[in-house]
Amino acid sequence: MNIWEIKNELGLKKYDNPNSKDGYMYQGVLTSGNLQSIFDYNVGLLTVNIKNPKELKYPIITITTVDDGVWQGYGSKYVDVEQLVKQFKERFGTKLPSEAILNNFLNHYGIFGGFTG
Repeated sequence: MNIWEIKNELGLKKYDNPNSKDGYMYQGVLTSGNLQSIFDYNVGLLTVNIKNPKELKYPIITITTVDDGVWQGYGSKYVDVEQLVKQFKERFGTKLPSEAILNNFLNHYGIFGGFTG
């Protein structure tokens, strides 16, 4: 697989997950930049997980980088994951926005996040 073929594999997909309150989760690889441009030096690939954890002490959304950096979003209530993912896909597609824009979007679902190391 080459870098151009990776673009076709990006996006969130639904998977069974017995460790989730709903029994499923969304997971996928998204980009932080433009894969079509050889001049976008901020391009990165990140793994994104979205689910309702069995207990709210765990994050609802997790974004992981290849060098083990982790961004986590927590909520005070369970969310409609289907609606969250639908709106996420419509608004952002396969490219993650800035942290400020992501937090603003997630705040509508009662989720607040930040980099956790």
